[in-house]
Amino acid sequence: MDPLENEPNSPIGNVPVEIFLTIFLSLDVKCLKNLALTCSWFRDIITENVLVTRKMKLKLAKDFWQSHQELPHFGRRYETIEIYDVENSHSMLVDLSVRFGNCLRILTIEKSTLDEFTLFTILSSCECLEELWMSEVEIRRNLEEIREIILTKLRSVTIRYTSWRVFRYLVGAQISSLEIDSYVDEGRGTRHHLVQMLSKQNQLTTLALYGTACRTLFRNSDVNWRSRLTSFHIKYYFGKNSNNVDENIVQFLLLNSQTLTNVEISLPNSRRVAACTVLNLGNVTSLTLQINGLQRYEDFYVQLANEVPNRKLKHLNLSAHSSHSRFIKSILKRYPTVTDLELRIVENTNVVQNMLPFLSDRFPHVEQLFVPETSNVVLTFPALKKLHLSYFKDVNNLVKFIGKNKSIEIVIVDFVHVQQMSSIDKLIYDTRIPHLSLAGCSQSLQKIIDLVQSKQPEQMQTLELRLLAHESHEAFKIHFPCDLNDLKVKFLRFFGADL
Repeated sequence: MDPLENEPNSPIGNVPVEIFLTIFLSLDVKCLKNLALTCSWFRDIITENVLVTRKMKLKLAKDFWQSHQELPHFGRRYETIEIYDVENSHSMLVDLSVRFGNCLRILTIEKSTLDEFTLFTILSSCECLEELWMSEVEIRRNLEEIREIILTKLRSVTIRYTSWRVFRYLVGAQISSLEIDSYVDEGRGTRHHLVQMLSKQNQLTTLALYGTACRTLFRNSDVNWRSRLTSFHIKYYFGKNSNNVDENIVQFLLLNSQTLTNVEISLPNSRRVAACTVLNLGNVTSLTLQINGLQRYEDFYVQLANEVPNRKLKHLNLSAHSSHSRFIKSILKRYPTVTDLELRIVENTNVVQNMLPFLSDRFPHVEQLFVPETSNVVLTFPALKKLHLSYFKDVNNLVKFIGKNKSIEIVIVDFVHVQQMSSIDKLIYDTRIPHLSLAGCSQSLQKIIDLVQSKQPEQMQTLELRLLAHESHEAFKIHFPCDLNDLKVKFLRFFGADL
């Protein structure tokens, strides 16, 4: 094939296709679309390679559903389709699934209304579907009985704020990852569909339950299947579970204790579940645990003292509104080989500050550390590479800490304010941190930009600025050395109306 129709003798035609594929895979979707328009050779490379085409997706929003005229004009075979704000347009959705179903791998449906027959028709047509993501979808009931849909390639399912009736159509799939986020008990009256689906899963390794999903699923004791579950996350934002729910969660944890390696338990005041997690999950390598109420559980101290240390755990995140150092130390002694440690104590941050000498003595091997702030005592962590702070009051303590621990490569501060600009100056110019990340309000970040524009840091490689009010929480990144002339303009354009 002629690589460039207008320049047949161009040397670019001698470049191996593999080189172009490597380049194309590093580009975003907009660049790929522009490249596909330059010549037929580039277009064929982009449209015929699976790894590249997976980056291309078709977004169909509200305006699209007003007419059938556009659908026949789609010339390519999209593997990713995102559907937004559709009001039960059955014929259009069926046409869409027939047109792309045999090659569709990723399907997203958001803020839409479907009846059961339409959903059944769509999923039945998507024999190659690998990922399904549904959020805020109302499913209207109009089918009493359905035949089982065989989705042999479906591996990942995410259901958010959507009726659990959807699981009725996924019984025939063998998924490996399932995430459910519910807010107003979307599983009411349809819980049995999820329980039935879970009972037939033999390859599920990741299960995440957020919001009311945890309470709804573990309301009864019939969730007793044993899978190859390695990752289990449950998170509820307020209130307290009933004793019955907590006991069912405990039994589920015990049933899967041998395979679980990645666990997050964030349940307010569920001390029975938290205690079971610490005492019985001996193969866990990553643990995030909310420990509210656990310190008043006297039996826990007795049992913990008799436990063999878990030397497999590498990442530990302990969170609580308040706690005391004796209690936290007793848990930390259970995990002596932790290298990534996060202590998120909200109300009494002095507890963590007072524990820093203990951490320096017992965990010299820690590589990543999150604490609310550093103490006025300069301590040594020989292996520390990443320091993450909620804030700092005295920059001199932080500068001394960084100077003492020269292995630190990354420092992250979650909040800085306008009155700390002189302190930020010291942090940027008086330390040798390669990578610094700061978060604050609009005024604070603009002052940091002005500071950097006046004098470019000599030792720093990357400065990240995160706007607290920015919805996406993306960071504005500055790579040094750089051209400072239009830095402020790029910063203002990046955050736009949020500033």
